[in-house]
Amino acid sequence: MAVTRLEIHQRQPYANKQSFGNTGTYEQIFATAYFNVDPNTQDNSQITDIELADTDSDGLVSFSADVCILKPMDISKANNTLYVDVPNRGRDRSLNLLNSSDSDQLSNPGNGFLMKQGYTIAWCGWQHDVPNNKHLMKLYGPTADVSGKIAITIQTNAMSYVEQLSERGHKPYPTTDTSDHDATLTV
Repeated sequence: MAVTRLEIHQRQPYANKQSFGNTGTYEQIFATAYFNVDPNTQDNSQITDIELADTDSDGLVSFSADVCILKPMDISKANNTLYVDVPNRGRDRSLNLLNSSDSDQLSNPGNGFLMKQGYTIAWCGWQHDVPNNKHLMKLYGPTADVSGKIAITIQTNAMSYVEQLSERGHKPYPTTDTSDHDATLTV
């Protein structure tokens, strides 16, 4: 997988210019990463329906993702190690878990453990169904025309009369036709 471009949208001091030990202050960078992948390689061919995605003139599938980077303002104080966290449902978990932060928001540095050690920290969205929310990171994947039955299984642990058609408030698959008289709901 190749990153073809990184488009920076915003750079700002992190955590109100809080200093983290000898590393000092951090900068927060919000960006979009653009990717191209060859759908015909063995590794990429394992991606569901990638052969159905649109390709560019070079035969590559393109997509993008939200990216956030925290790095020391004075890069000479960095420990030359990039810590990459894969967001869980679009949310940062590393600051919460490793920095003892009481929030899953990037704005809360917790005890600053990773920053005091001089790490550069990056997050890259990887899920396409993350709700539109400025605090969540997502992947903007290609579309693939797929026809046929799409099954979503919901299993509750208690009696329930209402259920979302997605996982924890994420975006469900849209229906193609809300007035389709042949659509079925199996309970």
